[in-house]
Amino acid sequence: MSEAKPEKRSGQRWSRVPAHSVANRSLLPSQRHVLEAICIHVDEQGVAYPGQERLSEITGLRRETVCRAVSGLIGAGYLGRLWVDLPSGHRVRGYRVKYPQYVPPVGKFGKPSKRSMPELFPVRAHRTD
Repeated sequence: MSEAKPEKRSGQRWSRVPAHSVANRSLLPSQRHVLEAICIHVDEQGVAYPGQERLSEITGLRRETVCRAVSGLIGAGYLGRLWVDLPSGHRVRGYRVKYPQYVPPVGKFGKPSKRSMPELFPVRAHRTD
């Protein structure tokens, strides 16, 4: 009798998107979509290096729309732009994804709304002693 092997799932990726962007109603759908596409490429330091052509390919948006969305995300504080000098002498544009602290939306009477992120995705405290 052979043991069942875990199914290989090639091509599946996870990303970490700033929670605040999900609840931010002032972001345009194109901006949110581009942010999600950039977050697919983020490394451990929060830096991603997808080009605008690649972002256009992933999102299905025109390159000009991607460029405007990136500018809007930088203005909204979700992205920072950086340049990296490679040993070959080339410069590569990158993006640093900023993860601002999430503050749940306030409902009536000054209390957090019932459908706020912390209630949907509770964070469990770990004991340190």
